[in-house]
Amino acid sequence: MAFSRRVFLSAVFGSGSCLAIVNPLMADEGLERLRYHWKNLEIAELIDSRPRRSPGVSANSRKELVDARRGKGLVLNDTAMDVWSLCDGGHRVDDMAGELSGRYEIDVARCRLDVVVCLLTLKRYGFIEIP
Repeated sequence: MAFSRRVFLSAVFGSGSCLAIVNPLMADEGLERLRYHWKNLEIAELIDSRPRRSPGVSANSRKELVDARRGKGLVLNDTAMDVWSLCDGGHRVDDMAGELSGRYEIDVARCRLDVVVCLLTLKRYGFIEIP
C-alpha cells in the first residue's frame, strides 16, 4: 500500500498542512537549513542524537503515552507511535526515517523532516530524552 507525504503528515499531525511541501531535490538542503540556520539549537542536537523514551513513560493499548511520574498523557496516532517506538537509544533520525520511509513508501529525505518535527513535539512534551 502506497502512502503520499500528505497522508503521512495527516497520520502524524492530523493535517497535511502543518509543513510546507518540500521539493524532493531540496529536502536534504532543507535538513541542512534546519541544522545550521534555525536559531533553535535543539534541532541540531536532535538530528545528531539517538533519542530514547523518558523513564516512567509507557504506552497503553489505546496508543496513549502515559508519564506516571508527572501524571501526563498524550494520545498518538499509529505513525507517531511508530516514531516513539523507535526511540530506543539505538536509532538516529536517519535510521528512523529510513525505516519509516520504507514502511510508508515515501521519500527518505521528506520523511526525515517529518520525523524531526514529530520528535521535537515528543521532546517538548517530555516523552523522549536526548542523551
